[in-house]
This record gives sequence, structure tokens and C-alpha cells, in this order.
Amino acid sequence: MHSMDYSNLDNVSAVELVKGKRVTVIGSLKSGLDLAVECANANGGYGNGSEIVGRQFEAIWWKILLEKMHSSL
Repeated sequence: MHSMDYSNLDNVSAVELVKGKRVTVIGSLKSGLDLAVECANANGGYGNGSEIVGRQFEAIWWKILLEKMHSSL
């Protein structure tokens, strides 16, 4: 599913779509990071079964993501 299709869902539908599922997000720019945070939060947040994996040159984006996730808890 493209991030634009996901963003067209209302909040309840979006959470229901990803809750309890393993989700792979391809991309590390803003929409990819936002989607990864929403998926992680819908499934208990970072450290509760959510895992972030990225390539080394994308490390700065994942650092931003982790900081964003921790600040939303």
C-alpha cells in the first residue's frame, strides 16, 4: 500500500489495518518515518515488539524516528 492510500484512511481504520500485524515500510523520508511511527504505536510502541531495521547510511533517519517515537509515549 502506498503512503498516500494509507493517509486517506481515518485514524480508526488505519490502526485496525496495522494492529497485530508485522509491517514493512519501504522508504526513509518523512512519509516512511511517519508511517513507521504510526505502525509501531498501533502495536504497543518501540520496545514492545516493534523493531526498526535500516541500512547504515539511513542511520540518521532512524535516529530521528526513535526520538520521535520516544517523545510520543
